[in-house]
Amino acid sequence: MLYSILTIISLFLSCQSSKKQEVSVEKERPNIVLIMADDLGFSDLGCYGGEIETPNLDGLAKNGIRFTNFYNTGRCCPTRASLLTGLYPHQAGVGRMVYHNYGGAYQGYLNRQAVTLGEVLKTAGYKTLMSGKWHVGHQKGQWPTDRGFDRFYGINKHVDSYWKVLNGCEVYLDGTQVIPETEDPVNALNPDKDFYTTNVFTDYAKHFLSEEAKDSDQPFFLYLAYNSPHWPLEAPDEDIGRYRGKYMKGWDQLRKEKFVRMKNMGIIPANAELPPTENTKWDTLSLEDQLELDFRRAMYAAQVDNLDQNIGRLVMYLKEIDKYENTIILFLSDNGCSAERGQFGMNWDKYKIANYQNWKEKSGSSISQGQVWANLSNVPYRLYKRYNHQGGIATPLIAHWPAQIKNIGRLEKSTGHVIDIMATLMDLGNASYPMKFNGSQIKPLEGRSLLPVINGSKREDHPYVFWEHVGNRAIRKGDWKLVAEFEKEWELYDLAQDPTELNDLSSHNPEKVEELKSTYFEWAEANDVRVPPLEK
Repeated sequence: MLYSILTIISLFLSCQSSKKQEVSVEKERPNIVLIMADDLGFSDLGCYGGEIETPNLDGLAKNGIRFTNFYNTGRCCPTRASLLTGLYPHQAGVGRMVYHNYGGAYQGYLNRQAVTLGEVLKTAGYKTLMSGKWHVGHQKGQWPTDRGFDRFYGINKHVDSYWKVLNGCEVYLDGTQVIPETEDPVNALNPDKDFYTTNVFTDYAKHFLSEEAKDSDQPFFLYLAYNSPHWPLEAPDEDIGRYRGKYMKGWDQLRKEKFVRMKNMGIIPANAELPPTENTKWDTLSLEDQLELDFRRAMYAAQVDNLDQNIGRLVMYLKEIDKYENTIILFLSDNGCSAERGQFGMNWDKYKIANYQNWKEKSGSSISQGQVWANLSNVPYRLYKRYNHQGGIATPLIAHWPAQIKNIGRLEKSTGHVIDIMATLMDLGNASYPMKFNGSQIKPLEGRSLLPVINGSKREDHPYVFWEHVGNRAIRKGDWKLVAEFEKEWELYDLAQDPTELNDLSSHNPEKVEELKSTYFEWAEANDVRVPPLEK
């Protein structure tokens, strides 16, 4: 009898201890800040070997982790779909872009067989906040506040402007339009300052934290999706001025210098080779053209610099409201740097330094840095945004969490993909992935949590990783990668021996080609992946 009583007491105390532990774990769940840049190249940041000044992101990397083998899907809408759902973009309904509904995997907005980070973390007790560019469904019923976000400020569509609001890209606060199309939008939170998207998106992120999280014990999830440094090239003049003349060495020399820095930093393997380019040789250009091209790259660099300044403002605010230590910050890009359009970029013959005042706030498809500078942004990799070669899909990923990450400053070389973000945030937030949600059957999660890696241990990698966009396609298994451009033959690379995809082994290893190709097409068939044109 005495033994039974003691057993009951022991079980009771154990239960109470367990409850206390659950409460403790609940209190210790981190806040989550997920930051996505737009069209940022793999090596633009200083902490990845870049020449642009990014001290705030460099600081997060120094006191956190840099992933050197992480992937996106190669373009904005599909990457955002995967990031938000933990599925491949086709499974979430955004196999291409959002402007046409081709049905199925290409309906052009997040389907209801997928759940978002907002929906999953909200059900786990998180306050869910978003500021910036959504771009995974712009019709009513498809907006962030329809897909699990408590608060939203930004644009439901693309954001091809910085100083103005374009037609079809109106600004919303929660579910209400607050800025219609206009040449001169008002900066509502800071009416004495210019409206500039990078600044304004940060202002509203801080505003939401002030209103929803500053004095609350409820954990928060903030998704901050900038449009920087996507074209058009538009930045404050003072930021541009700091980079004028920096690029007069030209892309040929700057690529070589960056490549050496990246090797010395350990960002790329010692056996990596720098690919040749199809760029015009810098030394063959006239001084006038060199000055113009220096100016274009200075504008791009200024956008990245300004982005870094804003991330610094957000980090400082987290410290001010005493949320810094137990907030994990993840930073990445939606695709490789863009080569649009042509070698020297949009409107090369039209928009020059001499008439800068006439086009500096033109917006839309006004000006870009072109292929020549995109090669610098994507060093050491080949090709660009839209493609599934490394230059299109390799992204920096920085993880920073003062309360948890101990072995700071390290480089993480295991393979990861944006489908892993959902599983990671679920782990962090003690959230569950549903089989059903709001009456819909939910597709099984594709991603695997990065939390073991963040905590300094190993995780089991994906047996395969897949890509497809506008007919460009790839599959990776271990170090083997099979990749092809639309309507071109498959290429096979051993990334351990050839990280920059220079030595095509397809003719030497046809068995591996057939093995990977067969697996790719099985995946494609199962997920409604179609070859353009998309209509069945």
